[in-house]
Amino acid sequence: MDLLKIENIKKVFKEFASTPSTSYVSVYNALTKNYNDSEKQDNENDFQTFKNFFAEKSDLFEKGFEPYTPSQDNPGFYHVVRKGYHSPRQYRIYINPSIEGRLEFVKKLIEECEKNNIDFYFKYSRTNTRTDNLLIYASEEQLEQYARVLHNIEEEYPNLVSQCGDTPLSATRIGWYACGIEDDSSKKGSLSKRVANIVRRNITKILIQNRELYTKQQLSNTDAIKRLFKACVDEYASYLPKEDGDVFRMAQHKALEESFINNADNIAHFVLTSEISDEQIDDDLPLIKLVAGGEEVPITPNAISTMLAQEKPNFKSMEQREEIYKSLQTYCERDINAEGLNQKVPDKLSVNFELENE
Repeated sequence: MDLLKIENIKKVFKEFASTPSTSYVSVYNALTKNYNDSEKQDNENDFQTFKNFFAEKSDLFEKGFEPYTPSQDNPGFYHVVRKGYHSPRQYRIYINPSIEGRLEFVKKLIEECEKNNIDFYFKYSRTNTRTDNLLIYASEEQLEQYARVLHNIEEEYPNLVSQCGDTPLSATRIGWYACGIEDDSSKKGSLSKRVANIVRRNITKILIQNRELYTKQQLSNTDAIKRLFKACVDEYASYLPKEDGDVFRMAQHKALEESFINNADNIAHFVLTSEISDEQIDDDLPLIKLVAGGEEVPITPNAISTMLAQEKPNFKSMEQREEIYKSLQTYCERDINAEGLNQKVPDKLSVNFELENE
């Protein structure tokens, strides 16, 4: 699983450290970010180009996909559904065609699906900020069909395939494309989000377990304490109903913020020395810290993680830094395996057509 490569763990860690969050959002962005993105597209011209293409092929597509088609002001994804589509969505096939060759790739994909009489549904992005910018939904029975379709595209249009970029870190890579499971469970969430939560939780563990790399001076300055205060407010608000949480975040809480600042050294010492179990980190159970006036302030593991992510640790060597990345890799791999998210490549998607054609 590409996510578990040490260089990819570094990307995720870097993304989190630059924009720490109390949710999975920053890690999810790191999992799907297109790091080769260097060009902007002309939305108006692009929109008209795709619009004209689908107008020409309107007899092929289910009209039901029209409401999902983005407008000029809302790039989003195009959802392309063949008329009469009824196949179960069990797998996702991820492809990252270049923005310059995307329309041509979409045309060839549709042509190959027509040739093989595939009941297709896929979506693709108009932008170039993601690595999952073309996503095919597939049933178990369709996997071998799609393997043939993608093999044919690779054989006949090698230039289009050579322009394809990285696929999402949370999917199982198969050459120039990748595969993941389709999970409609609202409780579990998508594969990318579930993997992102695992990475996010383990980043918190790694930061907390390596607190000896931080100094009290780093964590007791006013800016650091204010960040911790804000993270605590956000964490508390996340447990409230949305309306109440929004109100709580908007409130100034000046007295509480002053309590944090006045007790900066005390709180920094607490962050560096408090014992936090894995269970507390996994569930983000609040730790209670007494501040001035006997007031109790809940400080959660995620809040501590947010604070530490903003500060530069005192690495003594590159080897020390590498060991931290390796620890993160080990923890993520363990949890991904435990939750059954280390998807093996389905046999039907890894058919060797080269041998078949000899």
